[in-house]
Amino acid sequence: MIDKPKRSPWSRILPDFAVATWTWHPLTLFVLATIVTTAAGVWLWRSNESELLDRSAFQLTWEKIRATPQPDYIQTDLKKVAFDGSRLAELNLLDRDVLKKVHAAFAVQSWVDQVSVRKSRDAVDVAVTYRQPVALVEFGDDLLLPVDRNGVVLDGEPLNKDIANRLLRISVRSPQVGSIVDGDIWPDQRIVAAAMIADLVRRQAHEWAIARIAHVPLVEDSIAAEGDFEFLTAQGTAGIRVMWGSPPGFERTNEATAEKKLAAFANWINERGSLDDVGTSQTIDLRDGHIQLVGNQ
Repeated sequence: MIDKPKRSPWSRILPDFAVATWTWHPLTLFVLATIVTTAAGVWLWRSNESELLDRSAFQLTWEKIRATPQPDYIQTDLKKVAFDGSRLAELNLLDRDVLKKVHAAFAVQSWVDQVSVRKSRDAVDVAVTYRQPVALVEFGDDLLLPVDRNGVVLDGEPLNKDIANRLLRISVRSPQVGSIVDGDIWPDQRIVAAAMIADLVRRQAHEWAIARIAHVPLVEDSIAAEGDFEFLTAQGTAGIRVMWGSPPGFERTNEATAEKKLAAFANWINERGSLDDVGTSQTIDLRDGHIQLVGNQ
């Protein structure tokens, strides 16, 4: 008895491999229809891509950018500055580079410390960490520029003027200003160091009547970074002077830490109210972490 060859599963689906039968088989027609439909869709998209991207439903507008609310010390609408200044209105939510361009529009602003963006179905969400001004640097003819705690130069225009009037001033001899750029660290280490100190006392400065942080060079009239920093009242050198010393983290041998100096000064001030209530013109030395009255000027 001759065994019949076993039939494969395909032979049951496609019993006849004749060209005519294969061509009109339902499976063949399904595959061909899928290929044609996909190809037609790709062609239609590519041929009409510009028109689709221009549809108003996908156009990037000011309202479709959702940014972290600004703090009250910034009075200029930074989102509007980013939107108008970087021509974001020309973008579309379907644009491949939309997130990159929105990120760049915010990151370039000096008041923005960190920024991250993500796209939702109908908007771009922008998470912003804003820089905080800690002091105003005095330079030139009564010119002032805000800086943050790291000494980063901030554009002064967006700063709320009422808040600016309450900020500490930083005073150094002949500050280096030749290459200052908004968003960059001030190229003068004395100013960077003073900003670090300003950040420590900015919350209490107005209450304690501290008006200015000044650099005291080791050599008179020197513009070198070496030296100490002192707090002055609104009367300047004619009022109370508080010798602080070095910026936090850079204390000399036998100099107290910033935390210890600040605690000692806070306790002393709390017993008196503020430097304006001390009365006599004198120098207070904090550098070893204890209050030492040096004497009359």
